[in-house]
Amino acid sequence: MRIAAVDVLRVHHLCFALRRKACDDKRRKVMLETLERELPEGCTFTHPVGGLFAWVVLPEYMDAKELQMKCLEKKVAFVPGGSFFPNGGHDNTLRLNYSCMPEEKIVQGITALCQTIRENLR
Repeated sequence: MRIAAVDVLRVHHLCFALRRKACDDKRRKVMLETLERELPEGCTFTHPVGGLFAWVVLPEYMDAKELQMKCLEKKVAFVPGGSFFPNGGHDNTLRLNYSCMPEEKIVQGITALCQTIRENLR
């Protein structure tokens, strides 16, 4: 009986993990398609194969922390990338997570982010 219960738990966990991966894959695809369509020229982004994050590189003169404050006013959040580089620099990068929001919110958020970037281009 105990072995059967462990097997049931393993199968349940595997099924959950597979459903979660399919959901993350769909959300990643939506985010990347929206970035492809909306991100202004002069900016680039990563095309992750797995994981939960995409990175955006802004023009050198843009500061992601300043952009973050403007985006928060529009209820759009991201993590400035400079925090991930212990030797400094990379203040023009940001990390986006696509695992926590439904697809329609991802499209709305990325569209608002890209509009804010456009408003701050030189």
